[in-house]
Amino acid sequence: YFNAGWGNTSGGGVYVTNGGIVQNTLVIDCHIKNTTASYEKIVGGIHVGKNAKAVNCTVIGCTGSLCGGINATSDAGGVINCVMYDCQKILKNAVGDVETSLSPWKGTAAKFDHCATDEDTEITTGCFAGLTQAAFSNYKGGDYAPAYGELLFDNGAALESCPAVEMVWFQKTPQN
Repeated sequence: YFNAGWGNTSGGGVYVTNGGIVQNTLVIDCHIKNTTASYEKIVGGIHVGKNAKAVNCTVIGCTGSLCGGINATSDAGGVINCVMYDCQKILKNAVGDVETSLSPWKGTAAKFDHCATDEDTEITTGCFAGLTQAAFSNYKGGDYAPAYGELLFDNGAALESCPAVEMVWFQKTPQN
């Protein structure tokens, strides 16, 4: 658990800013501890700030008071080929009851490219919605690599580090 503090937006799993890059990273079950409205700036998974990027990252089962998955600020470098699944916004209301809602992403939609969530609608054009456990090789067994022939397989954006023919979310040999 990440014990949230006062101040600027932060990430419970990863906080990247000032041109930094978080790449090929799996963030699982990161949860913030303080969930009152005073802490509504905490991201459970990855916070992507000024000129920073998140590339080929997967965020699974995280909770935050701003969002559970990935937040991209308006001056972020981008969020590319990232997967956000089962991420929740969680807050305690004024009487202390905990309220949760599906919240895989937050921030500037235009910063997301070829990303996938379990929401009903895409973040923006070029992203994917409706993700289910079937998209992963073995979700219940903890293997979050793309399942061969499913939504995440061969649907990523081409990157300099990955030729167009290798457009998979993670470098993994497909298993039939």
